Amino acid sequence: MNLVGSKRKGMPRTLIVLVLFLCQSISEAGPATNVAGYDFVGTTSYPNDGLVNAGRIELEQDVLIDCGFTNRAGTLAWYGTNTSPGRIIKVDLSNLQKVETLVLEEGDDFLSAAVIDGDERYGYFGTKTEPGKIIKIDLETMKRVGEITLPEGEGNLETAIVNPNGTTAYFGTYSAPAHIVEIDLMSFSRTRGLLLPANESLLISGVADAAGQFGYFGSQTIPAKIVKVDLSNLTRVDSVSFTGYIGPRQGVIEPAGVYLYYCLSTPAGLVRLDLANFGDYDILNLPAGQVNAVSLLINGGGTEAHMGLLDGRFAQIGLTNFLYKGVHASQGPGTVDDVPVALRPADLPNTAFVAHGGVPGAIVRVNFLPLERSEPLLLEDESHLSTAIVDHDGRYAYYATDTVPPRVVKIDLERLKRLQSRILRTDVLGVLSSAIDGGDLYGYFGTRGDATSGTALMEVNLDSLYVDRTLTSDLNGYPSIAFDESVNRGWLGTRTT
Repeated sequence: MNLVGSKRKGMPRTLIVLVLFLCQSISEAGPATNVAGYDFVGTTSYPNDGLVNAGRIELEQDVLIDCGFTNRAGTLAWYGTNTSPGRIIKVDLSNLQKVETLVLEEGDDFLSAAVIDGDERYGYFGTKTEPGKIIKIDLETMKRVGEITLPEGEGNLETAIVNPNGTTAYFGTYSAPAHIVEIDLMSFSRTRGLLLPANESLLISGVADAAGQFGYFGSQTIPAKIVKVDLSNLTRVDSVSFTGYIGPRQGVIEPAGVYLYYCLSTPAGLVRLDLANFGDYDILNLPAGQVNAVSLLINGGGTEAHMGLLDGRFAQIGLTNFLYKGVHASQGPGTVDDVPVALRPADLPNTAFVAHGGVPGAIVRVNFLPLERSEPLLLEDESHLSTAIVDHDGRYAYYATDTVPPRVVKIDLERLKRLQSRILRTDVLGVLSSAIDGGDLYGYFGTRGDATSGTALMEVNLDSLYVDRTLTSDLNGYPSIAFDESVNRGWLGTRTT
């Protein structure tokens, strides 16, 4: 049974459809035609049949993959890491072997958005910092060749798209309000910016149409939104909201250019949006137990969609009748804890590469016919868990590490699954103590202290796991916290004599 919600702009309505369908082995489904997706991040491509499983690579120190792209031939990929400083990992996709790692300069932190130019000579990596930076990399020599520091407010770059000829890129910010920044890749300069309305903030994804006329950006607001932007003059055209949903994680325009498909994270669903009548859409919800949709691949005939779930599985959707068909094998090592980066080379029709940004990170090769996956390339794991908090429903726990830099890890206690992991700050010591507020909105983490780093109390948003505010002192660590929910006040124990 599938629940499909529909809405026509100006004529709100809800349609409930009961569907009887035949379950069968997904590997025995009819042959997929051309595979659509990204030939590089932010643009659609429609090569031939695809997705088969093929190899494993272990990268012990390259963790927290958050963005990336491939060349058109599908022989090489470059991944950026959510670390400080950021690292760029060059991977040979033919044998899933690491070629080289470039460690960037101090301040080139938390790479989270990336595009490749039309000549495949240079890559451009945006940082999740304030102010935001765009780092230019020579992909052949793996050298840093330039940077743009953006104006105030244009920081926390979370998504990027590029026009079809690879000459202009558009970076979206995870901020409130949100900005879209246009970058001329030929001159490597910022040309203009667009400030979006306050209720269209926190951009997390984007896709450009095949003509490069319009871009569509996903907004992590409540409710979720998709914002349409005219790229020719960088103006906002319209937006559409999806009441009851959050997290429009990844979008793909199908080959005919009629529909934009977007995976919605929570509850997990696939939205089909009519591009000619922007605002007309249908939503297909996934069955119970299939949650946190975070990536999307579509075959070139526009008949099949594969939605990557945070637990590592793919949900398969038939697009002709817009019906759920089943769920298939894990795309990762079974310890996924961050949003996957799904890449589709333009000229490699049968293959996609899914990189998991968690710890351990993993890169997996996936083929469509037969539908299989490789053993993963595993990356580094967490260590030295020192303290934890649990929400009041007993659903989620948040473990912090006594490491430098410290991390916080979100655990689903019902399924005993790791969901998400973040580095807290790079300029503080390990975490010793923790507390949670009465509304389960924020966690408070106290650190060790010394004469150089001091001691910090970090307020962490438990949805994003990012640090919102920090209180610093010269005390010798906070080994304990007592929190009174009735007055929203905490008391910190110190090691000071």
